[in-house]
Amino acid sequence: MPEKYFLLKVALRNLGRHPRRTILLILGIALANALTLWILTFRQTTFKTMMDNILGMKYGQEQITAPEYYDFDKGSINPFKIIHKDSIEKLPHTYTLRTQGVVLLASQKNAFPILMNGYDMKRELELSRLSTLLKKDFKFQHKFPLILGKRLALALAVHEGDEVAVIGQAVDGSVANELFTVEKILDLGGGEFEKTFAVTDLASMQEFLSMSPDQYHLLVNFGDPIQGASLLEKVQWQKLLPQIASSSGFMDRFTKFYAIFFALVAGIAMANTLSLSFLERVKEYKMTTIIGAPPAWIRKSIALEIFLVSVTALIIGNIVMLTCIGIFNIIPLNLSLLTGGTQITMGGIHLSQDMYLNFYGWVFLSCNVFLIITLIIASFYPLRIVLKKSRTE
Repeated sequence: MPEKYFLLKVALRNLGRHPRRTILLILGIALANALTLWILTFRQTTFKTMMDNILGMKYGQEQITAPEYYDFDKGSINPFKIIHKDSIEKLPHTYTLRTQGVVLLASQKNAFPILMNGYDMKRELELSRLSTLLKKDFKFQHKFPLILGKRLALALAVHEGDEVAVIGQAVDGSVANELFTVEKILDLGGGEFEKTFAVTDLASMQEFLSMSPDQYHLLVNFGDPIQGASLLEKVQWQKLLPQIASSSGFMDRFTKFYAIFFALVAGIAMANTLSLSFLERVKEYKMTTIIGAPPAWIRKSIALEIFLVSVTALIIGNIVMLTCIGIFNIIPLNLSLLTGGTQITMGGIHLSQDMYLNFYGWVFLSCNVFLIITLIIASFYPLRIVLKKSRTE
């Protein structure tokens, strides 16, 4: 019989000597693998869900503006810094155009300063999460229409169909004032975003600010990073939301550290179990060396056992995790189970509590490779002990 088949037979026999121990060892490694995959997949899915909520509704993946439009030190904008249509005509069309300005919204009962936006509604409904709140064919009915967040409408004490006075400064330096009609009040789930949400039509905002139809303030990109806007300034979402970017980075590092620590603990536990199993067979290994078996044969036999246990455990762990992803990709996980019903708010936006798990190839690849390396390193100790004790004098 060829050596490799003989070694396989010996390895399977050794593993079958204590089936309960072998099964527990395999299940322990499989559980560690599945939990590590769950931690990383859950973290990645949670992050993606949160970012889709925040960026998809308001900020986009990046914004392109005229240089010095944003003053991050003062937390303000310069409405006199304008983008012209001819400077963006050749850019990939994965963006929507906006104008915005700080205005005073005044009803008969209250008044509030607000950063009001003019949206290209057709593009917004195609690209942003605004389509989850409005129909795809939504169109404004008035010349100067207005969409308000529910909390802002309550604060102003206005309803759909009411008029609101809007006062601001036009780009030519003059005072801009107009009566806008409230056409829609949106329930955004609460949060500060709902209290500051005031949107009108792009053309209406351009006219209100005395801008020409080919002038804009923002290009909000919802797709891949745009190349070629060399004369304009690119602003990534991390700069617009520094606190979220910082906390997200910390959680990402902490999650990876926890996953690595979990895999290391699993490797150490495996090393301890293998040590007990191998040390029970020291006399048998001594007998094999006495009858002429080289130390390399013992190493191969032990390595094959470790390989069979590891591969079996990793396959089981991957199947378990893929099954969970398949289930929770159809049936969402409700995060309220983890928050005790408390609403999650980031960037002033209440986030959706339903989360669908997704498959991330890099998570499975990196997790399995790291766990295999950990198991190989952890097996050095029992292998060294067995070889040392099985030597004949």
